[in-house]
Amino acid sequence: MSSKIRVIVSLILSLILAGCSGGGGGGGSDPVGSQGAAVASGVISLSGADVGAVGSTLLVGSVLSVPQEGSFPDYAILAPAGTAFDAETKMPIPSDPNNGFAVIVNQNFPAGGFDSAISMTIRVNAVDYGYICHFPQASAADCGGGISLDLDSGSVTLVDVEVEHTDSGNILVLNGSVSW
Repeated sequence: MSSKIRVIVSLILSLILAGCSGGGGGGGSDPVGSQGAAVASGVISLSGADVGAVGSTLLVGSVLSVPQEGSFPDYAILAPAGTAFDAETKMPIPSDPNNGFAVIVNQNFPAGGFDSAISMTIRVNAVDYGYICHFPQASAADCGGGISLDLDSGSVTLVDVEVEHTDSGNILVLNGSVSW
């Protein structure tokens, strides 16, 4: 079962990378903008081996929250201010295609087996750094019980949440709260 979840999370990460790739005009879906995304405020502090490359804070200014549909969990996509979201795919469209982040926080998996997961991409100078974790443990990084996602009240809290770099295996620890 852990390999299935890893594939799902990798797919989500791939969609984020596709959504963050910038690109030209014309074609494509309309951005969600203010219709589906909310203005947010909050800071996520980062600690660990990769802070020299990705920085020590993420300033969240936009959130798209998505309630559970079918066999998918509730999730929220945290992004910088000025980020629009594609209406069809719900992926972020960054205002700066070379720098930004998208943090997908999942909770309330209807099929059971997992309580929460994070798939995260941080882009710095057009270089992507991807991170994932699942709780309970399904990879080297166990998110732990420190994720709280409440779509009704519009909040995410992260307390000592460990995410694993998908290439190097380095661990980043996330702490902070976001409200919208």
